[in-house]
Amino acid sequence: MIKRFVVCGVARVGSNYFINQLNNHSQILCHYEIFHPRGLFFGFADKEIDSVDFEKKWDIRRRNRAPFDFLGELLEIHQGEEALGYNIFPGHNQAILKSSLLDVHQRKIILRRKDLLKSFISGRLANKTGTWVCTNEHDLGEIKNAKMHFLRDEFLSYLLRIFNYYNYLETVLGVTRQNFLTVYYEDIIQDRDATFKKIFNFLNVRQEILDKKSRFIKQSPEDLELLVENYRGMKNFLLKHNFYNLYYFSNIHYYWTYTLKKKFFKFVFNK
Repeated sequence: MIKRFVVCGVARVGSNYFINQLNNHSQILCHYEIFHPRGLFFGFADKEIDSVDFEKKWDIRRRNRAPFDFLGELLEIHQGEEALGYNIFPGHNQAILKSSLLDVHQRKIILRRKDLLKSFISGRLANKTGTWVCTNEHDLGEIKNAKMHFLRDEFLSYLLRIFNYYNYLETVLGVTRQNFLTVYYEDIIQDRDATFKKIFNFLNVRQEILDKKSRFIKQSPEDLELLVENYRGMKNFLLKHNFYNLYYFSNIHYYWTYTLKKKFFKFVFNK
């Protein structure tokens, strides 16, 4: 029996890399942002599946008119994989998101990134350059040298949206008593084999060693000083207002503290 699953996350948490790696597994086919407002991003190419007829039939306008028909027909196209999934972000299609979360027969993977500061900066840079995905080193060009200007209120608004969205996901799944798997981008990078072992167990497919190669290229350097024009001002703000863990996390090593959320709300409502 084919297992259906959905990957829920937000932009700049490594979803393209994650899905590309999932598709390296012989029994998994996962699609990218199939409900993106400006395009239909499939996973067929990763599996070398012929989808010309389907892609001719469905464009953005028709997908938006009949999203459930589109999704149902999409998930019928595969090569005998045992697990079929897709990725969805907030703002893509609220009806599909709600239906996916409430479907108890569909497994849920919650994709997160511990480093919220870098996630925020990466999103701002992608907006600035207009490049969200890169698959060719030659296309990087000026993207590598792009910098963003850190704005306090923009960052606080971003954190609030992130906290609210993941709270919404976990609340719905908790109320409906569904099992779900939370996967962190940092764990995929640092403890790759163990992380994918958990994922394969969750999806109930056989264990495989995946090829580490990805067709997606990292766009930005790790050093925040190379990415932020007003780096010193950003650093002072984060340290001054008890966001030390965020700054420390982004610059030293990967670790997470659940007190960050409390500090954030304390700052917002008691500043």
